[in-house]
Amino acid sequence: MLASGLPKQGIKKAFPTLAAAERRVATVVWPDGPCCPRCQSEDSWYIKSRNLRQCKGMYDGKKCKKQFSLRSVSPLRRSRIPLHKLFYGASTLIWTLAKEERSTQRTIDYLQQQMDCSYVPARNQRLSMFADLKMDRGGFWGSLICINEMTPASYADEWYRDFIDEQDPSLLLDFD
Repeated sequence: MLASGLPKQGIKKAFPTLAAAERRVATVVWPDGPCCPRCQSEDSWYIKSRNLRQCKGMYDGKKCKKQFSLRSVSPLRRSRIPLHKLFYGASTLIWTLAKEERSTQRTIDYLQQQMDCSYVPARNQRLSMFADLKMDRGGFWGSLICINEMTPASYADEWYRDFIDEQDPSLLLDFD
């Protein structure tokens, strides 16, 4: 069902730059605007040189001054892989789940190429993404990259065939 929520034009066209990926993460993590993870204040300022925010709210009677970023308040916390490459990796795993492939090694190797990282980070990212994608509506990753309305599980034959027919072959992930 998650595959029906993927952008029909492909991940690379839906989120072509790092800035587009960051905007999407921000809307999923902070739907009502940035919020401090410590004091829940929405009063913060952006530190451009460090690419993070500093809270101006109060916490236990003192100024909070907590510094936080998109990565620090989301499941991306310890990943150093660029966001747009993580998006490609998550879409790869969604297609793997849709096709019910069980080849762990092939998926990790493909993720390694997609995300341009070594084996261990690809394996660790795969484990956390798979666990998240198996949650209701795809968890964090599903809500992040599935921007279209998801159809019932019966989509598989008809929707997938229509999707493949409309795609530019260079945008598709090669699983065959």
